[in-house]
Amino acid sequence: MNAPSAANLVDASVAARRRLHFRQAHPEDVPALCQLFTTVFGAPMPSALWRWKYRRSAALDAINVVGCTDDGEIQAHMGAQVYRDDWVHGSVSPWIHGCDVMVHPAMRGSPSLGGAYGGIVRALQNAIDARYPGGFCFGFPGERPFRLGERLDFYRPLHRMALAQRNCEGISPSRGLWPRLKRLPATEELADLNGRSTIHGIRRSAEYLHWRYDSHPARTYGTWVWRTGWRRFEGFVVEEGADHWTVVDVLGAAAPDRAALDRLASPARHAGRQALRWDADWTPNGVRGAEVRPTGIVCVWIRTPEGRCETPAPRFRPGDTDVF
Repeated sequence: MNAPSAANLVDASVAARRRLHFRQAHPEDVPALCQLFTTVFGAPMPSALWRWKYRRSAALDAINVVGCTDDGEIQAHMGAQVYRDDWVHGSVSPWIHGCDVMVHPAMRGSPSLGGAYGGIVRALQNAIDARYPGGFCFGFPGERPFRLGERLDFYRPLHRMALAQRNCEGISPSRGLWPRLKRLPATEELADLNGRSTIHGIRRSAEYLHWRYDSHPARTYGTWVWRTGWRRFEGFVVEEGADHWTVVDVLGAAAPDRAALDRLASPARHAGRQALRWDADWTPNGVRGAEVRPTGIVCVWIRTPEGRCETPAPRFRPGDTDVF
């Protein structure tokens, strides 16, 4: 029997390094996952932010799967945030946000079906079906990974994301509107306010609001509300950037129109911000004076064997799509 050639040994070694085994992520994997994030996306990922993002609680859950080489190195990941006390069309049905699809550059281009990318997505699909069959799974990939996922029948497009921006200069809301604005933390009162909303989407419980906005380790949010009647309030959550405010959530039944956005102009200018930004899908009929630009982000349904797709596709509220 002939001994294997040096070339065959090298080929076998390369194949072993490119072979991945998929499993659930463990808490001790966080440093390696943060490093993989930096390698893939070119941006830092502090461990505190990672742990915040994939927090587990009574209302929130997380699923993380990783792809490891034979020697245990993590080379791929896909995660999901599960809002498991949410409602859709009046019935309890988890909304599942798939995110952080990462494959190390050295693992890309495998000849198998989808390679490491296909393997990690299938691993997450199976994990979701095992724990939350029938949930609605969605995500926001960039254009290139979207095309790959669509080709592999993982992704179905819902719509393409765009960002609207409007300068604060020259906006003069009606007299008396600004003094009625009041800045509040994300408390039980706001949760009660959102409990009366008829807009489909992720339910804003007190725990969700506290997690999403009050406890974020890297971003600063402000909540502005105004009175519209006896014990009736509407408002917005804004991310407070250096020169602009980005509207990331709508509270209560705030109308997605120019008048509602005008209410924020005075406090934004007073705080030294020059512009307001928001998810353009929130104002599908447009807002006069606003510029709209594409972001290269595609909102998709992530297909799972036991999952479902909303028909018609849901119109996400801004806080569901705070991905810019």
